[in-house]
Parts: sequence; C-alpha cells; structure tokens
Amino acid sequence: MSQSKSPENRLSATHSFALAEPDEFYQIRHFLKRHKTHGANRDDWIFTVKLIHSDNNASENKPLIGIARLLPVEDSITTLWLRGLFIAPEHRNQGIATALLEFIHQQLVEDKHFESITNIAAFSETHLQLFYQQNHYQQLLAEQIEKELPPSLWQKFDNASRNNKSWLCWQLTI
Repeated sequence: MSQSKSPENRLSATHSFALAEPDEFYQIRHFLKRHKTHGANRDDWIFTVKLIHSDNNASENKPLIGIARLLPVEDSITTLWLRGLFIAPEHRNQGIATALLEFIHQQLVEDKHFESITNIAAFSETHLQLFYQQNHYQQLLAEQIEKELPPSLWQKFDNASRNNKSWLCWQLTI
C-alpha cells in the first residue's frame, strides 16, 4: 500500500499516513517504548502517521508521531480489532487521531486486500467515549456485545470486565 496524504486538508501538507512496511517495525517498537505504551507485534497491521517538515526532502526520515494497530480476528474474516491508537502527547488535540482513523477507513474501503472487512471493533476507556462517537463508532451495550462481536473478541472483553476494566466496546461498520 502506498503512502498517502491525510484525508483532512488542513493536515495534508504536514502529515503523511501509511500502512507500515516490515522494515519500519523496529522504529515503531522504539517509538512505543519511548512513550511507555503497549508494544506492537509483527502480525499487527500498523498504520502510521509521520510529521513532514517543510524542509524535508523525500529521502529523509520523517518522525513518527502516531500509530494505529489493527489485528485480524481469529474467528472472523469480516472484523478487525483496533487494538491500539496512540498519538504522541505533544501532537494530541490537533485532529491527528481522527485523520488517521479516516485514512484507515478509506484504505479498508478502497484496497482490494481488505475487501472482506466490514467491521472494526475497539475497546476504550470511558474518557474516550466522545472521541469514538465523533468518529462514527457505535457503542455496543452489555446486551449487544456477545451477539455483535466475534466470540474471540467477546471473550477478551468479558475477561477484561471480570478483571475490573471499565472499558467501553465500539463497532464501526465500513
């Protein structure tokens, strides 16, 4: 998949979005470790957002400022799990996470590699409720979760609930 400019015009000159290439894995792990957040696995589909400086030429490395990790769901060919979404703290509240999600959604619709994907599921902490709502995710209520999620994701959510995680469950239909 080729690199693309942001779907949001105001970010297009300053940020690039892409599905990470295998040779970027160590840079991604280093970025996550530096920010003391959960690591990534080689099997994850990792989408990145990088900062473009006006004086950067095409051959220079662009600093990584955010990632989204999506995982295929073992018992579903139609659902991906948004396992992580992280934007470096100094770049938050600028619409970058929204633009990254928009880029991902666009890729899932346009790229033949993803043609079987119809849903993205996500778990979030409660303070992110408005963010997911603004990005068109539907909150699944307790009675919907087991019915709507693939069994393996429902089990992960249920296990987290039993361990006193107060997560919200979200689903986006592509």
